Amino acid sequence: MTNIKTQLAKRYHRHFVAMPLMVLSMVLLAGLGKIVPVRASAGSSADVWVIKSEAKPRDFSVSSTLNGRLEPESRIDIFGRGNKIKLNRGTAHVRAFGQVEASVGDVKAFAMDTDFMLMTGPEKNTIVSLTASMLVKSGGKSWILPPGYQLVFETGAGRRAPLPAEWLANEKINFETLENADDATIGTNDIADNPAISGEGLIGKEIRKDGLYDVDRVELIYRLVRSSAFPELEELVTIRLIQEGERITGDAAKLILGRVPGSDIYVDLPHALPQVADSTRKPVVSGLVKIWSDRMVEVMASDPGVAFGIMHNVTPNIPAGYLQAGYPKQAQIWEEEINRLLPILKPLFGDEIQAKIDEDFRIVRRDSFEIRQADYSGESPAKYVGEIKFTNDQLVSKARILILGNGFMQSALTSIKILEDQPDSVRITGVFRAEGGRDISYDFAYDAADERISEIKKDGVSQPNSLSVEQFVN
Repeated sequence: MTNIKTQLAKRYHRHFVAMPLMVLSMVLLAGLGKIVPVRASAGSSADVWVIKSEAKPRDFSVSSTLNGRLEPESRIDIFGRGNKIKLNRGTAHVRAFGQVEASVGDVKAFAMDTDFMLMTGPEKNTIVSLTASMLVKSGGKSWILPPGYQLVFETGAGRRAPLPAEWLANEKINFETLENADDATIGTNDIADNPAISGEGLIGKEIRKDGLYDVDRVELIYRLVRSSAFPELEELVTIRLIQEGERITGDAAKLILGRVPGSDIYVDLPHALPQVADSTRKPVVSGLVKIWSDRMVEVMASDPGVAFGIMHNVTPNIPAGYLQAGYPKQAQIWEEEINRLLPILKPLFGDEIQAKIDEDFRIVRRDSFEIRQADYSGESPAKYVGEIKFTNDQLVSKARILILGNGFMQSALTSIKILEDQPDSVRITGVFRAEGGRDISYDFAYDAADERISEIKKDGVSQPNSLSVEQFVN
């Protein structure tokens, strides 16, 4: 999170420098502001541009493919038409207009019409998705990365986590200045042709079109995918389509779901689908939640601790989130599957974890009446929201932002509990923060309306004062 918080303080200026790479040299035509590749030998199969920044940030663009910005002391290589990029140093902000394969270290990320970030350092590589889900691969494993999440790789292991809402809002504003990058531009006419990717623009065009996804449209998309140069594109397209549940017809849904079992998506589904649901609040394709639920039963049998982490950290608040977003039917689907899974999970643990699962039951069931009433009436669920400043789901979200944005670490014992007798307040227990060379445990109450922290316990010792959030975290 240190890298992320550092980005908040950045101020962007535009400056562009081109550097040579191996057998390729690059010359800047005076007065034209255009970079032209010069091949050292005939028959070279692809062009590569090396773009570096020094003391200031630096913008670049590849016509019809991507815009980007490098933070100071960064370097990125751009291959072919810009459909492949590799960050070698620093941080890059990238807006992809089509399909892009982005590498950082031994991690590859696949994006389509997406704003994202790449960060690299001596011991850590990070991918951040801002506007649409991505597919990430490393070391033979795959991850679905929802918008608003980061995937951090340290010592070969990948860890996916949500990003603070304030940081996301600021970063999305910063990306808008990439629309008209005025530095020297690499034009597609200057780049060697690559016939293998000629159909990929049509895929993005089909996905961006309004209207329903019927069988003919979905079959066309997958036919175009089969002609692509990127074998990973089928999984990426499937990831994007499963999040368009409200626009996919029944027969088309069967075509899409048929590609999930046996794929890398299927392996990551237990972890990823609740995060996708929590992040996008868009209905997923019909039948997918049932596939997720069946996969969760398999995870419970093989690793109950992992299953508890999935069910406890995000999943209980999904029905309420869909209810507030105006999708009561999707809320009911999730509620029914969660209520099916929790009784299977509970007997696998002792009293302490069982108490947390009971609390998850209460969270899921508290909105049962509203979900069914909204579904029955067909009216907006907004009429069921109470008079308090924040809904319970918003309170939990604000609590997560407080934890993740200020250096606290969660564990299997972390709990966020709504305080019914204190409006707009939650009790947070079982979080840790590194202080003085060791991890210190914290329990406290958080008033989201007044931004106050009270009832603080530090390493089990009660603290006397109520503090503002700023005083507490500092």
